[in-house]
Amino acid sequence: MSSDLTFNAHIDSIYSIALRVIGLTKRKADVGLDAIAKELGLEPITTRCLYNDVSFIYKLISGQLICPEFLQKINFRVLAFNSRYNPPFWVLQHSSNLIANNPKYRLLNHCNDIPNFDFCFDSLAKLKDIVMNSS
Repeated sequence: MSSDLTFNAHIDSIYSIALRVIGLTKRKADVGLDAIAKELGLEPITTRCLYNDVSFIYKLISGQLICPEFLQKINFRVLAFNSRYNPPFWVLQHSSNLIANNPKYRLLNHCNDIPNFDFCFDSLAKLKDIVMNSS
């Protein structure tokens, strides 16, 4: 196992192991992992996790999911002045990865990383297109 202990590196290693197993069961051990994923129509698991995180917040804000307890914990960022960087959500900065990997903060950080998307007025199809084409 590599020395990189980030969440995405761990997910990518699991994804590559799963693709190798699928390749062996299809008797294609010499074919690359990207070719197997393309043949099966699979997006990388990190992209799918990112889309699931961001679409959860989108559905929560648009009223498709009803969870007032979690919606109450989301802090919207309202700027007092014009700025070039306008993330939609305010996320508390943390000094440790333990708190930074909290699901609430992870979801909101992923949402802040989506460029040119308005969570109040844009469609879920546009969100999927942005996320799937960004990786």
